[in-house]
Amino acid sequence: MVLFDEHLSHCATTADVISAAVGPGLEAFGAKAAVIGLTDFRLRLEPVVGSPGIEGFAARCAELALDAPLPITETIRTGRPVGQRPLADGLMGEGSPTDLGAVRECTLPILGTRGVVGALWLFLGPDDPPIDDALLPVLIGRLGAAIDRARILESERRMRARAEWSAARLSRLQSLTSGLSAALGPVDVADVVMTHALAELGATGGTCYMLAEDRTLRPVRSIGDERASTNAISITNDDPLGTILKRSVVVVLPPESAASAGRDDGSLKAVVPLAIRGEVLGAIELIFPRDKDLDGDLRSFLAALGTQCAQAVERARLYAQRAREAHVLQASLMPPALPSIPGLDIAAAYRPFGDGTVVGGDFYDVYALGEGRWGLVVGDVSGKGIEAAAITALARHTTRAAALLGMGPADVLQTLNRVMLSEPLGERFCTIVHGILEPSAEGVAVTLSLGGHPRPLLLDRRKGTVRAVGRPGTAVGVLADPTLLETRLTLHSGDVLVFFTDGCVDFHAEGRTTSDETVLLGVLREHAEEDAGQLTKRLEDEVLNSKGGPSADDVALLVMRARNDEP
Repeated sequence: MVLFDEHLSHCATTADVISAAVGPGLEAFGAKAAVIGLTDFRLRLEPVVGSPGIEGFAARCAELALDAPLPITETIRTGRPVGQRPLADGLMGEGSPTDLGAVRECTLPILGTRGVVGALWLFLGPDDPPIDDALLPVLIGRLGAAIDRARILESERRMRARAEWSAARLSRLQSLTSGLSAALGPVDVADVVMTHALAELGATGGTCYMLAEDRTLRPVRSIGDERASTNAISITNDDPLGTILKRSVVVVLPPESAASAGRDDGSLKAVVPLAIRGEVLGAIELIFPRDKDLDGDLRSFLAALGTQCAQAVERARLYAQRAREAHVLQASLMPPALPSIPGLDIAAAYRPFGDGTVVGGDFYDVYALGEGRWGLVVGDVSGKGIEAAAITALARHTTRAAALLGMGPADVLQTLNRVMLSEPLGERFCTIVHGILEPSAEGVAVTLSLGGHPRPLLLDRRKGTVRAVGRPGTAVGVLADPTLLETRLTLHSGDVLVFFTDGCVDFHAEGRTTSDETVLLGVLREHAEEDAGQLTKRLEDEVLNSKGGPSADDVALLVMRARNDEP
């Protein structure tokens, strides 16, 4: 029995225990051969192991139902041993215990902590002494305890493996989510999917499909599947694959089915729908080796992968829609083209803040007033979004209407101030500069009024200097009686006047905002001879470069260079 215990102590799995019981440990029972069988959740014998020489006999016992008319199944059903008795002739054909000279049998129930877990079927030869009835319960007890212990260890290993797999899965999903969060379009989503899915799941190739306008799923990114670019999956007709995908379930195509569908060279494929609220937005087709086990855990992960990707595709669609809407609305707040003004070369630029999906508050306009006069306005409404856009439209159209009535720049801004104060705008206000342009033989006369706006920069070609011009005033929409003054100057040939919003000169760092015109001044000094269009482009580029990334505010520029044209 000591030797039997030693054999059992080295067993790490249930399979080790039952193999030891009918192998090295058989001597402890004093039997010539033995079969051990355990029960599974299907009420069948599984697993079943036989001692050397009767493996075929044991194999025929495997997966027998517990109502089969055999001593081992009877013992498991009743929990009672079957005493030593003569062995039936021709028991289960060739390779039976009788071939080893066994003539007697007995079966013993194996008890675990939860009742009968199996049975041991012993076979004795004609010269073997009767088994010691006092020793048997001890041996069977040790065997049952060893099986319980092995099953606990196996359960712990399974739980640990599942926990490790779950942690790895969570890590993969987090990594995927992080990558998808930065994906701004379907192709970006496809790139992230292919990068993560192939590396993490052991796939040898794959294709990412996205919904096209014709309601078919068309490939947008493929790795390791040269023929994928010609494939399409229809979700509107009788395509079986498309029909299943619309049910939002992972589809596994075995080699035979995949090949017959013309989609594969014999490899195993899994097709994961990208569906949200019942709408299929795309699909991921992954290629696996033939022997890959796409078990429940992996399918569950694929389903989670599909959900994450579908949400990313939906976000990308919404992002594109918002970007289009913001672009259309922002464009409506700017003039479609700048007018041609005698004696002036004019150019403008506008760059929205961030990713361009939210309408900003910066604007500019240049328009004819008649009788050789033109009006200009550059402004910055506080805040962002639809509310800021509404105030931008109000400011732009109010200033134009007031200027067309013949008002001077300061009166124009006073009128805008009264209009804004009469509207329920909350805490919103506007910094703005309004001007009147009057070309003449001497140059272009400019009359300006600043409502809390940054002073424009004047490049004086004759003096070779760059300086800020205009008299500071009060932002409009704040006080009932703002300070709004006028400044008059003349642009001579080669002079440049640059209007800009605070996004060009404000810099944010460590919770502080500083204003610095150094970048604008440097460009004007170094490129004084360039035309308005070239200067505008250089100013825009240098402003954005100086911020080291996307601007946190809008950037608007209006550049005017005087020429020697006749008015």
